[in-house]
Amino acid sequence: MLESTVELLGGLFLIALPLLITFCIFGSIVAALRAVSRGSATVSTRREEITMAQGERKNWRELCKAALDARDPDELLEIVQELSKVLKREELVRRDFREARELTSLPAQSEVKN
Repeated sequence: MLESTVELLGGLFLIALPLLITFCIFGSIVAALRAVSRGSATVSTRREEITMAQGERKNWRELCKAALDARDPDELLEIVQELSKVLKREELVRRDFREARELTSLPAQSEVKN
């Protein structure tokens, strides 16, 4: 009786194991396909946002948030390139402002010395 029970359980286990593995593989494939279909819609939406951002100036914070949300490496590259341009532009504006401030303060300092 015990031997037949062990044999029965062993047989059920040998049948259940391949079925379980098959269902796991099938479930993984379905989940991956769903993620890809959602991701491709997200990528096209993000690219539209980046294209729109080229028409209007985005600040570096918005671009950093977009980079964090990016799933596609190409999309991330585009965002990082745009971020680099924005930061360089901001650096130039600050440098120009600093130079203008220094130039306007120089005459005032020379008048004080005279």
